[in-house]
Amino acid sequence: MRLVENDKTRKYLGLDGDGTPTIRVLRLKTVLDRIGIGRSTAYDWMNSKSPRYDPTFPHSIKLSGGCRGRGAVGWVEADINRWIDSRIAAGKGLVADTAAEISRRQAVSNIIASVVGGAEQ
Repeated sequence: MRLVENDKTRKYLGLDGDGTPTIRVLRLKTVLDRIGIGRSTAYDWMNSKSPRYDPTFPHSIKLSGGCRGRGAVGWVEADINRWIDSRIAAGKGLVADTAAEISRRQAVSNIIASVVGGAEQ
């Protein structure tokens, strides 16, 4: 395995000081600031019934129970970074993510959500 020497690259890849993977969860305000969109746009992109639905946009994960589905949510930073990279690639006319890559990312997000949700119980 190749070691990542650059601290900025290590942080982007979600690696801590010794090169082991870390998972960082971003709250809504951070996601909105990083992407430069509004709250309603983010939720429209995640809503399959919305005309602005974007199946490539990462879904949030549940962080706490809350009442009536209003618990805290967050986004896996690595998913947001990959999504931003895919938008940059699409803007430059490079090959967009394949359906398999999108499915893989959503599966990983679902697994993380189930682990986070299971830890609460």
